[in-house]
Amino acid sequence: MVKKAILKQSKKILTIAALFLLIVGVFYVYSLSQIKLAKIQLIDANEITSSSFKLTGNIELENNGLTPVKVNHISYDVLYGKNNQKIMTGYVIGGVIPAKSTTKYPFTNEIKWELTQEIAEQLFKTITGEYLIGNVKLANFKVTYFDTPFSE
Repeated sequence: MVKKAILKQSKKILTIAALFLLIVGVFYVYSLSQIKLAKIQLIDANEITSSSFKLTGNIELENNGLTPVKVNHISYDVLYGKNNQKIMTGYVIGGVIPAKSTTKYPFTNEIKWELTQEIAEQLFKTITGEYLIGNVKLANFKVTYFDTPFSE
């Protein structure tokens, strides 16, 4: 009789524990579905040479869920131009994003590049300046598209 009572009580405890774990799991899965990119912020491009430059910025992830979520890492590509040419792949170590908050992940990467025809065309799309004769400025100008040696 005592064994039956203990067995019955154990089943109740296991059922309650399983139900509790199921509820926690549902909240966690819900929180995973609430992770979103809040913002990508480019702060600086420096150490510019003819073959590379350093890009610094932040990636912000927002957790609108009900539980903290651990992000292992964030990987990203930097694309350039109309054809989305990949010029760099980056990797940021993640961390825990508390519930109902945003976490900022800073990054700094060196982007190696060479001056291609596509990049040159983008660089020469806009030219600004001014006309001067002697020391007298006659007018400002801005040319946003013109024939370059690269255009067909």
